[in-house]
Amino acid sequence: MAICRKHGVKHRNRIFPPEVVVNLWLAQIIAGGQSCSDAVARLSAYYAFKQSKISAGTGGYVQARQRLPLAVIKELVGSSARRLERECADLRPIDRPVWTVDGTTSAAPDTESICESFPKSKQFKPGVGVPLTRYISINSVTTGAILSLQLGAMSGKGTGEMSLFREGWLDLERDDVVVGDRAYCGYATIALLRLQGVDSVFRRNVMLQTASRPTVKQIARNDRVVEIDRGFPSNRTLPEQLWRMVPLKQLVRVIRYRPDSNGRDTKPVGLVSTLCSAAYTTADLAELYGMRWHAETDFRSFKVDLGADKLRCQTPEMIEKELWMAALANNVVRTYMVRAARYGEMTPREVSFKRTMQFIDRYSAKFDQAHLLDRGRLMTTMLGLISEQRVGNRPDRHEPRGLKHLGAAYPTLKHPRNEARHSKLYHGKDKKPYRRKRPN
Repeated sequence: MAICRKHGVKHRNRIFPPEVVVNLWLAQIIAGGQSCSDAVARLSAYYAFKQSKISAGTGGYVQARQRLPLAVIKELVGSSARRLERECADLRPIDRPVWTVDGTTSAAPDTESICESFPKSKQFKPGVGVPLTRYISINSVTTGAILSLQLGAMSGKGTGEMSLFREGWLDLERDDVVVGDRAYCGYATIALLRLQGVDSVFRRNVMLQTASRPTVKQIARNDRVVEIDRGFPSNRTLPEQLWRMVPLKQLVRVIRYRPDSNGRDTKPVGLVSTLCSAAYTTADLAELYGMRWHAETDFRSFKVDLGADKLRCQTPEMIEKELWMAALANNVVRTYMVRAARYGEMTPREVSFKRTMQFIDRYSAKFDQAHLLDRGRLMTTMLGLISEQRVGNRPDRHEPRGLKHLGAAYPTLKHPRNEARHSKLYHGKDKKPYRRKRPN
C-alpha cells in the first residue's frame, strides 16, 4: 500500500499485512460490528477457497490492528472524502465545496485506562456508568463523506466542541465553505476561518452583536453587510497566540428569514456568513443552512448503522482507531452510494445508506470468488439494485417527538455489578446462593 510506504510502515510477509487488516476491519463494521472471530473466519474462508489453511485464532489479527498506524487511517479518510467531493463537483449546492460541522458523543467500555483518558461524570458512583467520548465531525454536504474527526473527553480544558473544531478545521482547504449551528458562531472562529481562506455560514449567536451595527452594504431586504468589532471578552478561552491573529474588525453578512414550512408558523432564523458577495442570494444561504440538517442524519448513519454509538475497544488508543475506521467505512459506503447515484441518475442523498451497506456485505464474498471479467457484471448489477429505491423525499417533515413502541422497562444499574447481583432492587428479592434440597 502506497500510503503505508509514505508513512514508513515496514512489515514482514505476514498473514495480516496492513492492507488485509484494513479490509477485514472494514468488513467487520459494514457487516454490523461483528466480532474479531468473524473477521478471521472471513479470511480463513478465502484461504480455504485458495486451497490453503490458516489458524482460526484471533490473537494475530488483534495484534495486527494494534500495529496499524493511526496516521494511515486518517490519510485514507481525508483522501477518500476529497476524492468523492471532486467527483461530485457538478452536484454541489454552490460552486464551492460545502462541509457541515457538528459534535456528538459515544459510549466506551468501562476500563481503567479509558476512564483515565475519558473520565466519567462526577454524578456517578465508582463502578457505575460508562465513560463518554466527545468528538466533532466535518462532513460533506454533497456526499456525506467524513473529512475529519477530532476526539476528546466530556470534561476538562480543551475538550469542548470549539476546541476540537479548532483542531479539525486544519483539514479544510482554501475556498471551502463550512456550515454549522449557533454553537460555532463566534467572532474569533469566523475570523480565523477567513484567514485560512475558508468561508462560513452559521446561525447567529446572541453573543455576537450585529443588530446595532451600521449597514455597510444592503444586499436585499433583511440581508445586509455590517462591520463588527472584536471586543475584549472576559471569558476568552482562545490561546493567546491565536487571539493575536484575530483582526480588530471584520465584515460579515447578516441575514434574517422565515423558513417555509407548509403554512405552519415558524420562528425567524438569523444567519451570519462571510459570503458577502451578492452572487450568493438570500435564498442560496438559507438553502445552505437548511442542509446543515444532513449533519444530524449523517450522525444517525454513523452511530446506528455503523455501530459507533457504543465503542468496543479496551484502550484509549484503540478507541480512537475504532472511530476513525468507522469514518473510513462511512466513506467506503458513500463511495458506492455515489456510483449508484450516477448509475440511477439521482443524487447521492437519494440513495439509502443502510441498503448500500447490506449489498456491499452480501456481494463482497462474490467479488473475491468471481473471475476478473465477471466482477464488472456483478458491480453493475449491485449498483442497479441499490439505485432502485429512492429515499430522502420528505420535504418539511413534521412529526411528534415521541416513541410509539417502548422497550423493556429495566431499572438503571446504579450500583457496581458485584453489589447489584445480590440486591433486591434488581431481582425483586434478596438473591441467595442456590442449595440443592436433600431427598426425604
